[in-house]
Amino acid sequence: MKKNTTFLLMALMVVAALGLTSCQKDSIMVSTQNLWFGLEAGSKTLEIKANCGWTISKNDDADWYTISPMSGRAKDSNITVTVSDYSDGDFRGSSFVINSPGGHVHRTVFVSQNKMDFYGIVNKVFGVMKRETWATDYATT
Repeated sequence: MKKNTTFLLMALMVVAALGLTSCQKDSIMVSTQNLWFGLEAGSKTLEIKANCGWTISKNDDADWYTISPMSGRAKDSNITVTVSDYSDGDFRGSSFVINSPGGHVHRTVFVSQNKMDFYGIVNKVFGVMKRETWATDYATT
């Protein structure tokens, strides 16, 4: 009887230990979901806090911006998004996704480049609480 009780107790401890470790869910947090750039070439840093490995995939084949690095481990990391000069000035936008292994958790980050960050102006001046991406063209005299 004592052997059975000891075996049962050990089996329950193993099951509990496996259950506790498998309950941890993948988590990825980013410092911002919108990166706006003016017409000049430049770079911005995005902070990623993750308890799992992650990879980045672009949602299109936009070649006007680069991301480095494209993958990371379970820790606090920084990625750098770099855009090229843009002489046209019309709005251009793209996005990329930061995925956990298996794609269970993903965070989308929008990248835009144009003459003016209209979202930032509206948010700062009028206190808009809803996060939307805006763009506008304006003439300078």
